[in-house]
Amino acid sequence: MARGSTPGLQKTIPASADLSAAAKQFTAVVMSGDQTVDTSGANGSVVGVQQNLPKSGRGTVVRLGASGGTTKLRVNGNSVNIAAGDMLKSDGSGLGVVAATTDDTAFAIAMEAATADDLIIEAILIGLRHIT
Repeated sequence: MARGSTPGLQKTIPASADLSAAAKQFTAVVMSGDQTVDTSGANGSVVGVQQNLPKSGRGTVVRLGASGGTTKLRVNGNSVNIAAGDMLKSDGSGLGVVAATTDDTAFAIAMEAATADDLIIEAILIGLRHIT
C-alpha cells in the first residue's frame, strides 16, 4: 500500500531494547530514557517512526514526528477502519490506529485507507495533537 515517504528530519537514537523484529519497523517510538527510544505504548507521546531494525544499544533511525514530511507507518485498521485524512495515535504495540476520542494524542494523518491489521500505509507526521 505505502508508496514511500518524503524527506523529513531523521535522527539516529540508540534503542533501549531489541527493536530488530520485522514487525517493529515503521512503528511509533517514544523516548525511553536519556537519549534512547523504545516502541510506543498505547496513546504514547510519540517522537517519531522507526525506520530500521536495530538491536538494543544500536542506532534507531527515527523519522521525527514534528519534522514534516511523510513516512511509512505500520497500522491496525481492522476493528476501526482507517480512512485517508484520519488522525492516528499509537496502540499498545506502536502501530497507528484512529485517534478520535477525548484524550487521544495524535501524531500522524493517514494518507490512505487501511481496513486490515498489520498493514503499512503512508502517513503525514505532525506534532503531537491532543484530541479534546
